[in-house]
Amino acid sequence: MDLQAHTFTLTVGCENGLHMRPALAISEAIQQYAETIMILLHKQGGGSANAHSMLAILALGAPRGIELTLEVRNADHETANEIHGKIARCMGHVATAL
Repeated sequence: MDLQAHTFTLTVGCENGLHMRPALAISEAIQQYAETIMILLHKQGGGSANAHSMLAILALGAPRGIELTLEVRNADHETANEIHGKIARCMGHVATAL
């Protein structure tokens, strides 16, 4: 099995940004995965969050419309795309792979 890092761009589509409800939905949607899943914020001072942690996602303070980078590490292509789809749905946005 060829495990590698996969990167996706996401735009926050939730009306109130990544508040408690979508942050909880993201962490719950991916709890079954052992892969390293990071959400990176490049504007507003930057920052990163382990997507398994609702509190880390909340700490990003990502508002609606901002672009984020999703990194899925140590995953095969199919698993990375599955994780990407789940997180994109929780954010209210369907995104594309880089």
